[in-house]
Amino acid sequence: MKKGLTIMASCCLLTACHERLEDRAAREATEYTQKNCPSPVRDNTRTDSLTFDKATKTLGYWYTLCGNADNAEGINQQKEQLINTLRTGVRQSTQ
Repeated sequence: MKKGLTIMASCCLLTACHERLEDRAAREATEYTQKNCPSPVRDNTRTDSLTFDKATKTLGYWYTLCGNADNAEGINQQKEQLINTLRTGVRQSTQ
């Protein structure tokens, strides 16, 4: 009988120590940002940070445009194409 109670108590303690998925995602996004951001410039962009919104369960990537990509006039001229390209990339991503 004591062995059964010990096993049940151990199971309760072990499951109580687990983080909620949302808490873990937020923690890991913060840790990634602290360790890897800002990233080196690649293809005229640099990753500034990652964020996780617990309410919507959304992982956000924050970028800075550099070099030729950092051109407000060019962005405004290509705005619709850029939005469509980003939307397609998100929809087709396996990540």
